Amino acid sequence: MNTAKALTWAMLAAAGLAGCNPSSFNSALDQAPVVVFTPPGASTGSLFVLPLSPASEPGTTSAARMLVSRKDTAYLAVADFDTNGKVTLSEAYSADFGGTPVISAAARPDGTILLGTPSAGGGALPGGRVSTLSLSAAAGGGYDFFIQGGLQGGGAATRMGISVAAGNVTGPAAGDFVVVGDNTVHVVGPDGKTVLGSTSCLAVQLGSDDIYAYRPLAVGDLLLADGLDEIVLGAPGRVLFLQWDPASNSPVCPGPASPTSILTNAGIASFGASLAVADFDGDAHLDLAVGAPQDMVFVYFGPLDDPLHNYFGPPESAPAPVLIRNSTISGFGSSLASYQVPGQKMAQLLVADPHGTADAGRPAAGRALLYAVTPASAVVTAVFFDSNEDADPGKFGEVIGGLMFNTGLCVPGGPVQIVPWASNGVDLLTFFNYPTTTLPAAMDPRCFSLKP
Repeated sequence: MNTAKALTWAMLAAAGLAGCNPSSFNSALDQAPVVVFTPPGASTGSLFVLPLSPASEPGTTSAARMLVSRKDTAYLAVADFDTNGKVTLSEAYSADFGGTPVISAAARPDGTILLGTPSAGGGALPGGRVSTLSLSAAAGGGYDFFIQGGLQGGGAATRMGISVAAGNVTGPAAGDFVVVGDNTVHVVGPDGKTVLGSTSCLAVQLGSDDIYAYRPLAVGDLLLADGLDEIVLGAPGRVLFLQWDPASNSPVCPGPASPTSILTNAGIASFGASLAVADFDGDAHLDLAVGAPQDMVFVYFGPLDDPLHNYFGPPESAPAPVLIRNSTISGFGSSLASYQVPGQKMAQLLVADPHGTADAGRPAAGRALLYAVTPASAVVTAVFFDSNEDADPGKFGEVIGGLMFNTGLCVPGGPVQIVPWASNGVDLLTFFNYPTTTLPAAMDPRCFSLKP
């Protein structure tokens, strides 16, 4: 059920690099490896990436893994990274996941992966579907893909799988998945198939031309309520909160009856274009970052409805969120990601600035900024650029995040660390060395070596 092939790393010019020599890397200049994903017949579009835990099978040499798809074509693969700069790509057959692009995916801790293919079914308003994916080691190397079709859209429930997320909305220890269509929200059991509850919400209606849209979706316990996760949806000019109602076995659509259902910000039309949930201030409560491109990000500290700082209260009494503002109109905040170093209780916030000025004054080449955020301030801890100048204008950082990397394959007994990365054009991922402000340069987790 799969094919496997090796991709080569294109190393950026850096004289003297050999073996594991982290001191030769420079995060501001991106002297780091770049991997290229070019499936046959695909020339446009953007990557969708889902980092996975490193493979743990006995004898594995996998230091890191990620699921990779293209929003413009039916392409799905698992990229396996080793410590020697080699990538092995295992590809699924497109027919296995409906022959349409995978534009959303979520993974549970037990390894179950849910795939969203909202254009499945075709037509101006396709029904869409979600599928479960499990991976097993193939005898000849790489992975076998086992994909089973699940919830399908149709009728009024169109473009099923525009967004998916994993969390614990209903309460069982096993958790559940959330599946979003153009105006429907579904909570699905841990098997990725059993529908626990659904609702149709006009408040989350997408436009008819958004077939390849990605609805900003996050799941996390951001309110006091009952200790369960809330479903958080970005919509034009607002952020919507859906909570599970055990009486109706369904998520409740946001509306005036619920005082903690809608978050707005001074009528900013782009507010809600991106979301990230994490504990940014280290107080054991999840916080919410909301992007408002072209130049703003707002951070709200949880619980959001705490009586001491209720963001849903009257405007005159509601606290102001922390505002991170860019100096230029450049798409800043169009993509957000939480970035948490293993063992540290405070996450950082990674913000894309796709049209931002890069190093050496290159206009619109793009950059990504890493922030330490507290209720009092937001401080930049690292800035990442595309130094080899191969990014398409405005595309750098369209997808950003952190990849868990098993340093134990590099240094015996080494911990799992996190490596920042950003999409870079239509089929490139750029990886950066670990910010030296957070971890000593000598502990750079990649330990990639140049090949002759």
